[in-house]
Amino acid sequence: MKSSPVLPRTSKPSASQSGFTLMEIIIVIIILGSLAGLAINNYRNVMEDSYKRNAVINLYTVYAALEIALYKKNNPELFPGAANTTAEVNRILGLNIVDPNFRYTIFTSLNDNYTASAIKSQGTSYTCSTIYDGAWTKPSCPP
Repeated sequence: MKSSPVLPRTSKPSASQSGFTLMEIIIVIIILGSLAGLAINNYRNVMEDSYKRNAVINLYTVYAALEIALYKKNNPELFPGAANTTAEVNRILGLNIVDPNFRYTIFTSLNDNYTASAIKSQGTSYTCSTIYDGAWTKPSCPP
């Protein structure tokens, strides 16, 4: 009878054989990439919401300053006219609005209607506004 060759038993892997397999590393990278993608998207949404809230707060400031100017009737530049830049709005109303994300404007007409707007031009473009036609509307931005 011929005996078959016996292969030596392998014991624990040596130090050069221990570690992660390529498949395990790829799965971890895919999971981390997915989590990073979700986090970045959520961060953008939170930042956009904060920009909108800031624009609404600044519009409240603009319409409060307009209300004072209308009450005092001491600013001939407001009757009628327009302020097409944030710098003009600041100069006419004596404000100091600094907002790199929006351009603030005021449009007036002969019948004392005023529209104060915050116009976002970078990224998704939209306009937040408030209107005065005898009474102010609440400043709002699109959802």
